[in-house]
Amino acid sequence: MNASDEWWNSDASEEQNNYNVNLSKPPKHFVEENNQDTMTLNSRSKEIIFSSAMFFIGIFFAWDYWGNSGFSYMLDLEQHISWFIYFNKFHAELSLLEQFEWLIFILSPSLLSINFIVMWYYLLKKKIDIGNTTSYIHFSIFITIIVTQSITWGYLVFPFSPDHGMGFNIILLSGLGLNQSTASKITERIYDMR
Repeated sequence: MNASDEWWNSDASEEQNNYNVNLSKPPKHFVEENNQDTMTLNSRSKEIIFSSAMFFIGIFFAWDYWGNSGFSYMLDLEQHISWFIYFNKFHAELSLLEQFEWLIFILSPSLLSINFIVMWYYLLKKKIDIGNTTSYIHFSIFITIIVTQSITWGYLVFPFSPDHGMGFNIILLSGLGLNQSTASKITERIYDMR
């Protein structure tokens, strides 16, 4: 018999060894983010500081159409959540997608702040730049907001439209500095303009 004909026959100890080897390897993106020397982290810290400053400024500007800031959404989070629960308990007019869109929108300033805090913790305490991962989380939250709003509102919602405040757009752009490759390209373009 040919070896390819006996593909279903396997040695359990060989599979177990392969399984243990695969478990001992960290994910590829973590290894890439973890293999940075302090010089790279020092040069990267300028990009992260600029991105964090943009985030900090944006959190105090209007987050929604009515002019409420992202900071006010964070301060009044308990009130927003209780209103969300009360409204959906007694006035079940909204679909599940509309409820999700509403909830992700009121939680997003807090979620994005936690995202930045975790990134700074890893950078300062553990000396690991997890900017790529936090960038993916950052833009995933914004994509979720924009897509769900487009579906529930019935028209295509653009990030820089009057549907959102200036703070929403500033914080959206602050995520560009989190991703290492994007931030380095932006930095190169800025230095080329000089």
